[in-house]
Amino acid sequence: MGNYKELIKKLEIPLNELDKKKEQTNYKIKYIVEYVRLWLIVSCERKDIKIENINFIDSMANAGIYVDGDLGTPTEVFLLFQEFSKNNPNKQFNLFFNDKDKKRIEILEKIINYFSKNNSNLNISYHNEDVKFYLSNENIFSSCLNYPASTVLFVDPYNFKDSNLDVMQSFINKYYCELFYNLFYNDILRNYLKDSSKAIDSFIKNIENDFRENKNKKERFIFSYSFKNIKNLEIYRIMFITPNIKGIEKLKEALWNVFEGLPCHKNSENKNQLSMFHEEKIISFLEYASNEAKEFLLNRFHKNTILTYNDIKNFLIQKTILKEGQFIKNVIKSLIDENKIQKIGDVRKNNFKEDRYKIL
Repeated sequence: MGNYKELIKKLEIPLNELDKKKEQTNYKIKYIVEYVRLWLIVSCERKDIKIENINFIDSMANAGIYVDGDLGTPTEVFLLFQEFSKNNPNKQFNLFFNDKDKKRIEILEKIINYFSKNNSNLNISYHNEDVKFYLSNENIFSSCLNYPASTVLFVDPYNFKDSNLDVMQSFINKYYCELFYNLFYNDILRNYLKDSSKAIDSFIKNIENDFRENKNKKERFIFSYSFKNIKNLEIYRIMFITPNIKGIEKLKEALWNVFEGLPCHKNSENKNQLSMFHEEKIISFLEYASNEAKEFLLNRFHKNTILTYNDIKNFLIQKTILKEGQFIKNVIKSLIDENKIQKIGDVRKNNFKEDRYKIL
């Protein structure tokens, strides 16, 4: 991720047409782009299915560059697609960019044309429509998104009412794809709830359930990740919806690639809260994530509940930011040491995956 403030001048882009970056936007972009990088590797290397089209759709793309010269998500994704299309000439790569603001989509096209090397197997389409009409337009997508294809849809609305859950649901019912959906905390609170964080958690859980309980009865796996400000208040939450649990495994890999090693902070008055800024006690990202996972597990299951390792795994993989390789050491063993769960002992002492556990 470089800075291109001089490019804004060179291309004569009006500054008043560009957004200022909001708090934590850099991390959001890194998170999305790192997942796209890992997803591209998998899509290009799959042996079980011959993927013909690799697609990324940014339905609310903005201008692709911020007023400070940093590149936005669509431009960063384009640069990845350009690299991968060059290295995989036997595959077709397709980028779909849309924004309801015509000037922004024109700026994005200008920025991408500046970086473009005109790879013959990389196609880019630009549109200027309301998102609900855009995603409902089969003429735009059907030729590229039908099986066998690998597709990611990114919906990053300016406000919640700009997005349309029914349209997104219909889209992922029709096409085999993964969805990133960005929900702004304050926007939902201001326009829909006017209440506490408990209400918004329930509101977002209802959205997750709507995506799970689709009329096609397709199995879906969902993982949400929250970005917080220096006061440990949630700014936005990115919801990831995938038809394949391996997508969540890659998402966790992307998350740890971006955030591992960054300091987190413990709020002594309440719970562990993720922050990469100042608070009372600095802890590691792993310690934060492990403490959160243990708390979630104990809050979810009642005292005396008997759980298999798979019960614990299936809960933690969708509800926490830990990867499976961290479950035993950082959650199960830790809770045993704290006398909060008991290893039943069905198998030998050092076999954790085939044993059962009792909540104490």
